[in-house]
Amino acid sequence: MKNKIPLIGFLLMMVLLASAQKVGVVLSGGGAKGMAHLGVLQALEDNEIPIDYITGTSIGAVVGSLYAMGYSPVEMVEIFKSEEFAYWQTGETQEKYVYSYKRKDPEPDIFTIKFSITDSLIIEPKLPMNVISPIQMNAVFLALYSQATAACGGNFDRLFVPFRCMASDVYRKESITLNKGDLGDAVRASMTFPFIFRPIEIDGRILFDGGIYDNFPLTAMRRDFHPDYIVGSAVADNPDQPNAKNLKASILNMVMVPTDYSINKDEGVLLDFSTDLDRIKLLDFYKIDAMYQLAYDSTINIIDQIRAKVSTRRSKEELRERRKAFRATFPELRFKTMKVSGVNTAQQRFIANSFHEKDKYIDIEEFRKSYFKLMADNHISEIRPTAVYDSINKAFDLLLNVKLDDNFYFAVGGNMSSSVSSQAFFGLRYQRLQSRAWTNDLTAQFGRAYNGLQFTSQVDFPSVQLPCYLKLTGNIQGFYFYENNKPFYQDEEASYFVQQERYLKFGVDFPSSFKSKMGVGVGIARLYDSYYQSPLDFMQHNKDRNRYDLANLYYHFQVNTLNDKQYANEGQYLDFVTQIVSGNERYNPSSLLGAEIRRDNILWWQSRLLYEQYFLFGRHLTLGIMGDAAYSTHPLGDNYTASILQAPAFNPTVHSRYIFNPAFSANQFVAGGAMPMYNFTRQLSLRGGFYGFLPLRPTEKDENLQARYGDYFSTFEYIGEVAFVFRLPFLSASVFVNYYSSPAKNWNFGFNIGYLLFNKRFLD
Repeated sequence: MKNKIPLIGFLLMMVLLASAQKVGVVLSGGGAKGMAHLGVLQALEDNEIPIDYITGTSIGAVVGSLYAMGYSPVEMVEIFKSEEFAYWQTGETQEKYVYSYKRKDPEPDIFTIKFSITDSLIIEPKLPMNVISPIQMNAVFLALYSQATAACGGNFDRLFVPFRCMASDVYRKESITLNKGDLGDAVRASMTFPFIFRPIEIDGRILFDGGIYDNFPLTAMRRDFHPDYIVGSAVADNPDQPNAKNLKASILNMVMVPTDYSINKDEGVLLDFSTDLDRIKLLDFYKIDAMYQLAYDSTINIIDQIRAKVSTRRSKEELRERRKAFRATFPELRFKTMKVSGVNTAQQRFIANSFHEKDKYIDIEEFRKSYFKLMADNHISEIRPTAVYDSINKAFDLLLNVKLDDNFYFAVGGNMSSSVSSQAFFGLRYQRLQSRAWTNDLTAQFGRAYNGLQFTSQVDFPSVQLPCYLKLTGNIQGFYFYENNKPFYQDEEASYFVQQERYLKFGVDFPSSFKSKMGVGVGIARLYDSYYQSPLDFMQHNKDRNRYDLANLYYHFQVNTLNDKQYANEGQYLDFVTQIVSGNERYNPSSLLGAEIRRDNILWWQSRLLYEQYFLFGRHLTLGIMGDAAYSTHPLGDNYTASILQAPAFNPTVHSRYIFNPAFSANQFVAGGAMPMYNFTRQLSLRGGFYGFLPLRPTEKDENLQARYGDYFSTFEYIGEVAFVFRLPFLSASVFVNYYSSPAKNWNFGFNIGYLLFNKRFLD
């Protein structure tokens, strides 16, 4: 009898297990609305309802996959609230991974067409396939999913909770159920909504968002898992019937096939939040707390109905121990070997030399730094990293699928303004990547305030120990300043001041840290200034003229992690330039009786430091601070206007870049400012700017229009500006009003749409 007791106990346990009810959870797609799924999962756990299977589409796949790999709803809330996720959903690169060394000087491009020229000389233009860059997401998914993929051996049935997600093959017009392979790739495919995210290829198929053909994967739950009871969470509905004025509804109806969100009462229950969450937009993830609580409360309201149908219970302690045991099977995420595909042998060498030291394990943080270094290179379009676990070496093999960018870029941009600063920009680039990277840019700008033509050629030499690049720059440009810059003013007169430059520079740059670079170089230039010294000259159309033939030797140091090229609200910028300049000056007065004045072999030293940084206080408030200091030993010129035109100028705002205000120029000065901002959304903000300018000794004009130095710290000038700024990844728009302390009553207002960015001057 004693020998039969264990057998009887075993048989009873098998009977209980056989009769235990299995519960499946189905999660719909729906963008940020999917945060409601977390409240449903938490309510089920709090009431000890087991979750034995889970299926999801799009955001439902993200939530479902995290649950399936052992994350609790509370842990998922923290993930979705994290700074890293905020960058993931927008495609922006985190500031700490911005590789300043590869950042080029900003250009006012708005729209870019990439193309290649085939052997038959056919031009194949390519429009952008996505709004949100995959750079950040690819790195996040590698870190988030690789260990779980290794732990389950690529079989989603062996996860903490068996899992399925849906993707769409738009070529074959069919829904795809993903049940194996790389978990991160599966989730990425499931959430790749057309034109928002870039599609990925799995098993030879280009896959898009699963919601196109199946936004509520109930069929996959029934077919693959046969649960006894199903809990469905739907946060989306079928698109509204389109009309001629509703573009969004028209596109959604063209893209998405209607989905049946119903569940039969005899097989489960549906929690439908689509109406309650109707006002939540695609990327409103910051409203997670409200969505979570809504779903939690709604689930609690029907929990007795679920408990009546599901007799099986799973305690929180048991669930916690099971999670802990499963996640203990995750191998350490470190990489031993790297394999590169998608490029030729020479290009593989470039990538390997840019990545990490050989014969060394690298952890996920070292991977991120090397990955973002590579993605900062404009020659590379995308890198899809995949980790494959090697059980012998107890490490992962890192597979990098690299897609190169096209060889040619054509860019269009500029600025539309209420004043004279409207500009048109065109750019053409040819680039080539082999064991070294070669980039050639030709840009042109046209407008009333500025004209510029610039050519640059850069060769990159990759190296883990000491990378560098050589750069040649040729520039022809002119700055035109008018007496009247008021809004909508049409000035038919000649410009009051004109500055023209022609220069050639050659330099070499090195990274001094992950966020900084430094370099040295030489340059030669010919500068022209033509100007009116007095209203009488202006009426007679007689201009004085100066010519400067210069050469310089310079050193510069730069940090640039700003998140926008015109209206940043995150990151840091620091630029220090010091240089020795020598040359000859020629002055030709407007008077026909005036003789040319020559000054030869002038030698001076000039340094400048610019600093800018932004601090975030909560979700809505940002404070920016900036500083600017210049010191030049350049001797005063032949007259006041010549002296002030060649002095360093303080231009902290967009408006100040296209006006000439002598009160904010001096050979030596310190300046600074504060930029408080209220961010209504990630795109729209109210931006203030309050700036002060203190010359060491102001340049003054005597009764003969000659220049002289004033007393030390005898003047202080200031600028105040308030602007509404609307910022998109490819465009910014602003409406502003500002005030300058000099001249008196100097109020200005206007708007800018686009980017007002000029090429650097010779002495910048």
